[in-house]
Parts: sequence; C-alpha cells; structure tokens
Amino acid sequence: MTQSAVPSPSGALVPSTSSTATPNMVPLFDFILVHVPPPMHLNDPRPFLMLTVQIESNLYVAMLYVGRIHPGILRVGDVLWGLDVKGQQVGKGKVKKIFARKGLESIEKDAAGAGEIASVAGVKNARVNVTLVQMEGWGGEGPKLLPVSWRIYVHS
Repeated sequence: MTQSAVPSPSGALVPSTSSTATPNMVPLFDFILVHVPPPMHLNDPRPFLMLTVQIESNLYVAMLYVGRIHPGILRVGDVLWGLDVKGQQVGKGKVKKIFARKGLESIEKDAAGAGEIASVAGVKNARVNVTLVQMEGWGGEGPKLLPVSWRIYVHS
C-alpha cells in the first residue's frame, strides 16, 4: 500500500493510504493549478526591468547577464541600460540573444516576460547587482531601481 496526499472536500491536502494512490506528483500539480491564483505582477504595464544576479560566459555570444524579469517584456533588438545601485549608467547595449531555462537546458527565445529567469546577451560593461532597464516608456518618474541586499550568516 502506498501513501500520498489527496485533496479533501474542504481543499486541504490529507494523507491517503489508498491502494489507488498514484506514485507521482501529477495530482498535486493539478490541485495547485486549480486552487492557487496566478501571480498578479505579471500584468504590470511598465517597461522591462531585471536585476543581474549572475554572469555567465558563452563562447558564441560572450557575456550573459542572468536575472528574474520583474515588469515588462524583453525582446531581441531592445536597447538596455545597466544602472548601478546609485542609478548611474554603467553599461548599455542592444539585446542580441535571450535564453530561458527549461530544467537544466538553456533554450533560446525571441522574447521573455515578467516572472521568467532569463540570460541576456548584448549589454556591455554591466556586472552583478546592476539593474538592466529599457529607458523608454517610464515617463517623468524614470525607472525604479530594484533593491540590492545582502545577508550575512554566522555559523557556529
């Protein structure tokens, strides 16, 4: 007899020892899709904004800046600026390639949107903790920089 969790009539997951329980995660994923609302930040109308959290190297396209896209949609050909934590321009470039993750694979895309983890090629002189932005479309307020924070843990 296998043990798993199944949704109860109230919506809570409860343990099941039924012999019909499936040995995979499909029922749990189906339950999540039905009961968990979609993220609201994906409909943000602001232009592209992403904090660079990692830099990758690629023999064919040089440096790739990796981060999670906050608002906006990024397309190949877009012009991006790299802004440091003080809002000063430290890099600029035209997007040559966009890669997204699918499992352990890197998939080339023509566009990527809010919520996606993307690798961007084409920006020069950026670095980690630099906010990549599209400067057009922000109006008088200008782009809002993404917060950069560090946590230091002491192991004893």
